[in-house]
Amino acid sequence: MIDIERDLRDLGSHIDFPPTPDFSRELRRRLASQPERAERRSWRRLALVAVAAAVVLALAAVAYPPSRDGIARFLHLRGVTIQHTSTLPSPKPSPTLGNTIGPGPVVTLEQARQAANFGLRIPAQPAEVPTVRLGSTDGQPVVSLEYQPSASLPDPHHLGIGLLVTEFRGDLIPGFLGKFIGPETTLEEVPVDGVSGFWLAGAPHEIVVRGRNGDRPETLRLAENTLVWERAGVTYRIESALSKAEALRIAASLH
Repeated sequence: MIDIERDLRDLGSHIDFPPTPDFSRELRRRLASQPERAERRSWRRLALVAVAAAVVLALAAVAYPPSRDGIARFLHLRGVTIQHTSTLPSPKPSPTLGNTIGPGPVVTLEQARQAANFGLRIPAQPAEVPTVRLGSTDGQPVVSLEYQPSASLPDPHHLGIGLLVTEFRGDLIPGFLGKFIGPETTLEEVPVDGVSGFWLAGAPHEIVVRGRNGDRPETLRLAENTLVWERAGVTYRIESALSKAEALRIAASLH
C-alpha cells in the first residue's frame, strides 16, 4: 500500500493539468439570484457528504487491516464471542466441580502440559495446587484449573469452586465459547498482560459452549465475574467472585 501511494504521488507530478477556472464569481451571482434553490442544494450537498463519509469509513474498515482488526477486537476474541441480549434464562449453577469449560477427566499438571499444543501457564497467585481437567473440542485441548474456595477465593453459592482458570487455542477453535450478557451485566475493555481483554461483571452472564467434534452448541450455565483475553493465539479465561483488580492480579501472575 505504501509503494502504490508513493508511485501515485510521483505520477501526479508528471501530469499537466489545465488551470482551474474561477467559478466563485458566477457561483455568487447564481446564489444571490436563487436563494431558496441554493439552500436546498446546500442541504443536498451536506447529505451527500455524510453518505460519502460513511462509505469511506466502511471501505477503510475493509481495506486497512488496523481498522478491520480494531472492529473485530471490539466485537469478539478468537474462540470467544460476546453478545448482548435482552433476557437470560432462569439462573443455573455457577461453576461446580466437573462443570467447567470443556469438561474432561482429572489429570496431572504434567499430563496437561504434555497434551496442550501451547505453553500452559499457571497462576503464581493463588499458591494452592489446582485440580486440573483436560477436555477436548475438535481435537483441540481445553485445560481447566479448578481452585478450592478459601478466605481469599470466596464461593458465595457454596458450589465447591473459588476460582476457575481456562486456557485453549482460540485461533484453532473458532466460535468455541459464546457469552450472552443481559442489561444488568457490565462489559468493559481492559488491558491484560499487554493486550486488550474484557471484564464481565455484575449480574451473571450465560455461557454457551460448542459441543465436541463440531456438535451443535449447548447452554452450559450462568457465569460469575469473568476476565477473558487472548495472547499469541491462546485464549485465557478467569472466572470467580473476585473483583476486577483481584482478577487482573491473578492474570499478571500467570507463568
